[in-house]
Amino acid sequence: MWKYTLYLFFSTIISSHVLSSNAPSEDIQSAVNFMQNLGDKVSDIVRQKTGDEKRSSLKEIFEHDVHHKSIAQFVLGRLRRDLKAALAEAKDDLEKESIKKRIQDALDEFYKAYKKSIIRTYLSSFENGYKGGIFKATHGRKSGEDGVTVYSTLDRQNGTPPLNLHWVLKPICADDAHQCSPDNKHWKVVDLRVENVSQAQKEKDETESIISKHRGNCTQGVRRLCAVVALEKLTEEHKRLNRAWKEKGSISTTSPSSKTAA
Repeated sequence: MWKYTLYLFFSTIISSHVLSSNAPSEDIQSAVNFMQNLGDKVSDIVRQKTGDEKRSSLKEIFEHDVHHKSIAQFVLGRLRRDLKAALAEAKDDLEKESIKKRIQDALDEFYKAYKKSIIRTYLSSFENGYKGGIFKATHGRKSGEDGVTVYSTLDRQNGTPPLNLHWVLKPICADDAHQCSPDNKHWKVVDLRVENVSQAQKEKDETESIISKHRGNCTQGVRRLCAVVALEKLTEEHKRLNRAWKEKGSISTTSPSSKTAA
């Protein structure tokens, strides 16, 4: 009897291992397929459309297939902890509620402004730089708990070496639900690394620089609100850049990926 029990025990372990090792492989291939399909769609748009029609079509893709909130939260870094600390420093419940509302309003405004900034950056990178290129998603690797990094190349057909693009993807629930079935999850881009340079990390470094500047200008009287003020100033900066880009009506060259891909 004990031999049979032992057999069942090890059989269960082996079966579980097989399932767990197969599932990531399926996820990785699914992510690679997603990225190849996305790359093909971008290539087709860049080749076949021009002007406002091209920009509108690319914008639609980047709105749907990039998870802006995940990137925005990463970019904010430690400021998110500082915002929580501001609540703890409130003098009473009334002030706490007031600060809580101000923080939530500031975050909502930032997420909206930063979403436009991300789309602006991706448009800057691919509206012209993708033209005539051949995109190929070659393979993927597990990244973090549930993410996948998809490795791809862009052959620009101009005699220069192919551009290496690494896409970090995560399965995101529809409507950002906290709990959902596997069928309700979709791959979303949360970072793009051009020649091993992370766009998200670059944005985070620039964000920390802006935040530090506004912290330095924070007066003693509103010390506990410095994080909130810094976030509001950061949002104003993104809104300003987005307005300038829209009014200019041409491609921004501020991102390293736009310079590299051109």
